Amino acid sequence: MRALKITGWIILSLVATIAVALVVLVVAPKSYLGLLQAQLNAATGYQLNVDTLQVDLFPPRLAATELQLRNPDIAENQQLLTVAQLELNIDAGRYLTAAPTWWQASATGINVQLTDLDEGSTNWRSSATAKAASTTDQESPGQNTASSPLYHFSKINIADLSFTRTTGDDVITLAVSELKLTKAPEEHLQVQLTAN
Repeated sequence: MRALKITGWIILSLVATIAVALVVLVVAPKSYLGLLQAQLNAATGYQLNVDTLQVDLFPPRLAATELQLRNPDIAENQQLLTVAQLELNIDAGRYLTAAPTWWQASATGINVQLTDLDEGSTNWRSSATAKAASTTDQESPGQNTASSPLYHFSKINIADLSFTRTTGDDVITLAVSELKLTKAPEEHLQVQLTAN
């Protein structure tokens, strides 16, 4: 009888802990946005600004609007990347069963700026990315990165993508109306591209 009572209290404590965690995640998504921004800045040196962030748990979904990424090491106040709207959906059932594909994403209004600088680097080069690149070069080249969560997508839809590269006075712009990447269960990748 005593073991049943202890088990009941453990289950009740576990449920209460999960409920509090869910409330924190749903009610205050901006509270951990600062943590995400700090981690990104520590890893890459980039600064991320997000206008709105929404987290849904059922089904798991993350949505953000007006994302801006900039490199504080560059004197010009140029945005490296802007995204009008980003959405990430996770299929928790497929994730928990270790299925090869378990997430999909969509993004609209993406602008990527690449500028070649006088010293031979680009506006994307920060002190943190330079340090990470030198560390990666020293690691073994045969490392398998296919187990990374990045490769477990089922579909990525990108609309209104603009890529601009500036070299001195030359400006090259690539505009893509729509790009769809769909991964089939047998790991084949289907690419659909509509360009302007």
